[in-house]
Amino acid sequence: MAQRPVPAMELLLATFFVTLLNLASPVFVIQVLNRYVTFGFDGTLVTLTVGMLVAVAMLYAFTLLRPRLAAVVMGDAEERLSAACHEIILRIRAQALGPEVVRAAHEVPARLATVRSAREPGIVMQVLDAPFAVLYLLVTFLLSPLLALVGALGMVAVGVLAHAGNTGQSVHFRTLEHEEAERRRMNAAAIDGADTVRVFRAAAFVRRAWTERTRRAEPLRLRLAFLREGSKSSTATVVLLQSVAVYAIGAMQVVNGDISVGVLIGANILTSRAVGVAAGFASALGLCARARTAQADLDRFLALPQEPASGTAKQSFKGRVEFRDVGFGWSGSHSPLFESLNVVMEPGMLTIVQGPNGSGKTTFARMLAGLVEPGRGDIVADGVTLRQIAPDWWRGQIRYLPQEPAFMPATIRENILMPLLGRQTAEASVSDGSPVLKVDAGSLRDGQERKDEAELNAVLNTALNAADLASYIFSLPAGLDTVLEDAGRTLSVGIRRRLALARAMVTDGRLVILDEPTEGLDAQGRKAALRCIVQMLREGRTVVVVSTDADLERVAGQKLDLGIKPRPLVARRAPAGGNGAVVAPVPYPASENGTPGPDAGTPLETVSGIGAPAQGGTPPVPPAAADRDVARQAGQIGQAGQIGQAGQIGQAGQAGQAGMGKDSTEKNSTGKAGPAKDSAGDEPVGTEEPGQGTQGETRS
Repeated sequence: MAQRPVPAMELLLATFFVTLLNLASPVFVIQVLNRYVTFGFDGTLVTLTVGMLVAVAMLYAFTLLRPRLAAVVMGDAEERLSAACHEIILRIRAQALGPEVVRAAHEVPARLATVRSAREPGIVMQVLDAPFAVLYLLVTFLLSPLLALVGALGMVAVGVLAHAGNTGQSVHFRTLEHEEAERRRMNAAAIDGADTVRVFRAAAFVRRAWTERTRRAEPLRLRLAFLREGSKSSTATVVLLQSVAVYAIGAMQVVNGDISVGVLIGANILTSRAVGVAAGFASALGLCARARTAQADLDRFLALPQEPASGTAKQSFKGRVEFRDVGFGWSGSHSPLFESLNVVMEPGMLTIVQGPNGSGKTTFARMLAGLVEPGRGDIVADGVTLRQIAPDWWRGQIRYLPQEPAFMPATIRENILMPLLGRQTAEASVSDGSPVLKVDAGSLRDGQERKDEAELNAVLNTALNAADLASYIFSLPAGLDTVLEDAGRTLSVGIRRRLALARAMVTDGRLVILDEPTEGLDAQGRKAALRCIVQMLREGRTVVVVSTDADLERVAGQKLDLGIKPRPLVARRAPAGGNGAVVAPVPYPASENGTPGPDAGTPLETVSGIGAPAQGGTPPVPPAAADRDVARQAGQIGQAGQIGQAGQIGQAGQAGQAGMGKDSTEKNSTGKAGPAKDSAGDEPVGTEEPGQGTQGETRS
């Protein structure tokens, strides 16, 4: 009300006039019985009737006006609260999305509905009517102080009973609400896991759990219904007893000549209205109490940590990312996922991340995407820590393929082009002497500049061709306008992953993060994924892949093994021009200032995977003319006809496939077949000792 003083004052005046006009009916009754019945003058009856009709018309007008004024006074508070909750869902830190938070997010609509119900115009008017009910008692007091006292006692009794009933209802309501939420969650789980329920015969388990929840909920529901009916019955009983007391005491006063019959009836009408207002006020207080509890839950939800709404952004991002003494562990876990992680990922180089299940590979990928913050240390992108960078800007600098792709309930076209559907405003700023942009990462606004339709279509076609989705799109009746339901879970795993790959390809991000890009793909899809990876390396992008794919491991510039605890192991390829010896993986220590130490292993500038060499690096030079053909063919994965011919990527004798080495194996001094050096002198990433390779295996 304080925010809208004028409408609030108008509402108060309207409430006063409604209360005043409600006095017309008892006054009409008193005057008719005392004057017309006594004297029988028709003019008196006409005058009183006309006056009553005018009062009824005015009362009707004010009764219609009050809800409108109440709606204006309450304003758009509910809409703003709903928008705030929706925004927190969109911007809550992914790290905070535990089971309890997810459950609270699912209950947000119910909490909003409870808060909204307490702010309905009818409830507002019930609360405002309570102070003006004193006017009914005041008029009754002028007629008969004793009857006014009876009315006041009735109001107190109704208030006490209603408060007790509301308190009991609130306790049972919260418990019942929890049980109903659990039943809804169980229903959703049974629907989402329909195959599991049927194949693994889990119906008995679900039925038993559902029965248990129902067994708990039904008594609560009955108890709540009994309390509600009991509260109504108590109020009705108090009103009836109050009316009986008024008539009994008033009758004695009539006999004694203290009041007239008309005054007695009018006093009963006034006290009944006062008690009715008190009952409505008590009911509104109960609803307001539930609304306050719901509001407290929403306030706790709104207080959850959010991603920063602003931050810095470099005018250009080259793609260099460095982990400096990074450590991370999930809350409640007994040990960290990793500690003292120091690794640098350079443009034009492929970093492969491996480790057993649960070792933190996906967490590492999500850290790069800015979804998870390290518990210790810094992630630095071109000299700026990720904590200082605006999240929305950073997401525009990456190409991200999550392990479990999810999609919005929109068309395929909209889902793939989702990263390009809006742009953020920015203002110039300077930080650390280098030009940066200060980004306002507010919600995307309609009317902002967008790519024109032709450019969007070109980007879309390029992404679809890169993921080799054209034939699948053509097979759909609605094509690109097919709506993806249920987050895309109705699609096959391979199609979901290829759609996610296409979505990742639409941005011009210099950092590429691919979590299991070939998992669940058929041979054709795997070739498409490998082509994309090679093409991005040739474009000089920084590529980080979480994968156990042997072919990707062969061509990686460095390997991060998160299976080594607590300090992960970083292995590098030997520098070009080396003596050809296999270099075992070495730790990647950092000096005091966080930069790579003298024992950091192979300088990144000399590492050459497939594609463009690292910036500042030198392409490997074949040591012998006989090897020039092999060297020339190195890095040709991704061109038509050069990927996995007949599924033979990585097998011996297939020279020219992704730089997999010579077409024959070399033997070491023991006579065993070992991993062959390529013409550039690069060595395999891993822990294999010289001479321990398998026959026919070659590495770039």
